[in-house]
Amino acid sequence: MFGHKKAFIIGASINTMDSLLYAVSISPLMLDIARSFADVGGTAIFSFGNAILIKTFNMEEKN
Repeated sequence: MFGHKKAFIIGASINTMDSLLYAVSISPLMLDIARSFADVGGTAIFSFGNAILIKTFNMEEKN
């Protein structure tokens, strides 16, 4: 729906915003909420990053 690159950028943005939320959190609940969003951002970075690598390089270059 979005494309690999746009989804990767969205995931990286979510992860960056969560780092800022860690810095300004004032309660354990706020830290837990930030951690759950960080998991979503990290998952997007990992999965779409791998998809971009697979799409970019052909099989001969992988070996």
